[in-house]
Amino acid sequence: MFDWVALGMDPDEGEPRAASDDNDLFDKSFAEPTAGTEVPQSMAFGESPEASSEQCRRHWAMTAEAIVDMIRCMSQSKEFAGGVGWFDGMKALIAKTPKDHTGRRLGFDDFAGPLLRDHFIQWTSEHSRAVDFRKLYTRLEAKVVVATQFAHLSSDWTLRNESYGSFLRQTAKKYGAAQNPPFDGFTTYKRALLFVGLPLTLYLVDSPHLYELVCRMRSLASDEVGERQTSCSMLERLNKDDMPYSVLLFALIAALQMLHGCRLSKYRKKGAQGLEALSASAVVGLRPMVKEVHAYTKLIFRGIWVPKCIDQHLAGHSFCFNSFSRSVEGVLWVLDFYAIEETRSAVTTKLAWEDAHVLIYVARFHEESSKWAFPVQFFNSGKASDVEKEVVVAPFVHYVFETFDTGTYRGTINEISSKSSPGEKQRCLEGIAQRWQVNWFKE
Repeated sequence: MFDWVALGMDPDEGEPRAASDDNDLFDKSFAEPTAGTEVPQSMAFGESPEASSEQCRRHWAMTAEAIVDMIRCMSQSKEFAGGVGWFDGMKALIAKTPKDHTGRRLGFDDFAGPLLRDHFIQWTSEHSRAVDFRKLYTRLEAKVVVATQFAHLSSDWTLRNESYGSFLRQTAKKYGAAQNPPFDGFTTYKRALLFVGLPLTLYLVDSPHLYELVCRMRSLASDEVGERQTSCSMLERLNKDDMPYSVLLFALIAALQMLHGCRLSKYRKKGAQGLEALSASAVVGLRPMVKEVHAYTKLIFRGIWVPKCIDQHLAGHSFCFNSFSRSVEGVLWVLDFYAIEETRSAVTTKLAWEDAHVLIYVARFHEESSKWAFPVQFFNSGKASDVEKEVVVAPFVHYVFETFDTGTYRGTINEISSKSSPGEKQRCLEGIAQRWQVNWFKE
């Protein structure tokens, strides 16, 4: 159980450095041009590194700075002027999507179709957060339109009718929506779905893009401590095998910036709650509907398979995007998936079956400090969207764990373990419930 701290640290000062609130990535990259080794999901937990915790902390901070420099260079490059680099990079990733563990090769319709369909259902359905959803999406659309006003439309391949397949057109016809392009495509009033929704969909759905990006970012944690990284070295590593995952990383960070800037004002001091209207899933069928997360849900959860020896530094310092769930059921769903399915993480599966040890993070959703947690359930689809109820945390976050007074010889601890005595567990749970003002039974 922990609180949030920062998205990065200053490698010179060694103090937490809050991420910028400015929504400037789109503004810069879409501006008019000017002259002039497989890494398992659980790799963060293993034997303690030989380097000191301070050295590891500085390595993490310098890696974050290198990623920031890379994104800054991309946003100011001629290749990204007018958004050309964004359009070309996303097109290349989708066109070259590898086959997944079931042998499927997803295409543009597989990513864009559910996104456009679910937006249509949520926009036209009546549900408890319908008004907030429409307000939130309208704010998001307005911000994206302004930020991308200089985009070169000639490079926007999603505006071409031939980009969409016949199946998606039939789906649009079934719901009584426009068919050319299906659901109006990514045209007027759908630009936010393109620039925010499409990158998030590529990351959220069960596709190789999720595993490849996470794998490449997590590999940064295994670098030799003290090795200085540069924006060029980051580009080289993220884009290996001619797959531009640096563009997906850029697009995801820009998407989160847009979401951060469009929170509903009445929830501004309540962390992620300003985006809670996105914690809902469209249910397809004869009578389309929307399933929402209960309003009383104040906590989010994350569970990962770990060995018995946990690296304390990497447990508290992330190198990539982290996914949480609004429910424990969602955590169990993901744990089962990684233990059973072939997800290119054989080490994780081995950990699940041999060590059978799980580390569960618990955090607050409604606290102002949780503003770096973004509910993204709306951008996923199907059963996984409803069960996982996903919340994405930006990369390079420092988790600060709560401490508990056990009232025993063990003194102060920062975890509740299955090996703890029943009395110790009870004291810790009651203490955190009072501290956080939560009801464990409801949660």
